[in-house]
Amino acid sequence: MNSIFTEENLLAFTTAARFGSFSKAAEELGLTTSAISYTIKRMETGLDVVLFTRSTRSIELTESGRYFFRKATDLLNDFHAIKRSIDTISQGIEARVRICINQLLYTPKHTARLLQVLKKQFPTCQITVTTEVYNGVWDAIINNQANIAIGAPDTLLDGGGIDYTEIGAIRWAFAIAPDHPLAFVPEPIAESQLRLYPNIMVEDTAHTINKKVGWLLHGQESILVPDFNTKCQCQILGEGIGFLPDY
Repeated sequence: MNSIFTEENLLAFTTAARFGSFSKAAEELGLTTSAISYTIKRMETGLDVVLFTRSTRSIELTESGRYFFRKATDLLNDFHAIKRSIDTISQGIEARVRICINQLLYTPKHTARLLQVLKKQFPTCQITVTTEVYNGVWDAIINNQANIAIGAPDTLLDGGGIDYTEIGAIRWAFAIAPDHPLAFVPEPIAESQLRLYPNIMVEDTAHTINKKVGWLLHGQESILVPDFNTKCQCQILGEGIGFLPDY
């Protein structure tokens, strides 16, 4: 029974099913028609089912044959995927990579482009992309929830045994809506006046290391939102104040 499910047998069966002909399958695979016919017959005997109805001019899958065709196709895809994965591993390429991106730098367009480039170069590598806020990026790396981080803020105090390189800096600008009351206050604006209005904040997603707290005055109300797009929209509507990336 086990010999029925070899890659060669499954390929002979699925090719015959696709062409609807033993002779065309034989031509496609570089075999003789009798070899294809013998292989199919042996599979039918082993499975104790009829896979094809045969006529003088063509063959057609039976109901059992159609079911087996779907399963055989899946098995062949698995065979090929396993082969590709083994080749990849032998080349020292990881089978799976988890990438964590600082939410400040995340955009669907650029992330999609990154994935396009990575999948082209490493087609068998399974890639997972997540986002975190502030020290949540470091937290993901430290706790082995990510293999690569993009945009981790600052540096770890002890280095953490992690290799990293600087990619740039983000400049922040104080931002309020044009019709916000503070827009009509002469500069410099005193802290006592700033403190009167809520600070729209995105909470650090770190769980096992200290959370990074952004600009917040003592005694000032904070409104926590899940992402920077929401923070920006809240400030546009005048619901609060705070700093935003200048991009």
